[in-house]
Amino acid sequence: MAQENVHLTCGTRFFIEDAVGSGTMIEVEDVTTFGGEVGQVGTFLETTTITDCSKDYIAGLSDAPDLTISFLYSPTTNQTNFIAGAQAGEKRKAKIEFATTPVATADFNLSMAGFTMSDPAPDTVLTGNVNGKASDFIWS
Repeated sequence: MAQENVHLTCGTRFFIEDAVGSGTMIEVEDVTTFGGEVGQVGTFLETTTITDCSKDYIAGLSDAPDLTISFLYSPTTNQTNFIAGAQAGEKRKAKIEFATTPVATADFNLSMAGFTMSDPAPDTVLTGNVNGKASDFIWS
């Protein structure tokens, strides 16, 4: 049965390259959400000719939705590094390790475009948010 093979997301981890091009990955602690679907899909381009009796298509370029990586703000060394990269508009390698058996991994490039903090309302947890656009997914 399919229900026997479903997985909870608890245990999922997010990693970002510690510096552009270094290849060294660091874990960003306390990530809560990615704010969107993870992965990319292509569009379809119509290639119907006048001799065709039904429409024909080819796959277009793949694109990924924007991601907003949210985390419980506690400016650790790794969070501070991640925030600095986002504020500088850097493009770094990133990886999500989904807590499945076996582990499913999404490796991708993340172009970052800024950092925000949540509204510090009373009786709420302060969160940080890095906005980005992912590309070049490799699933393993």
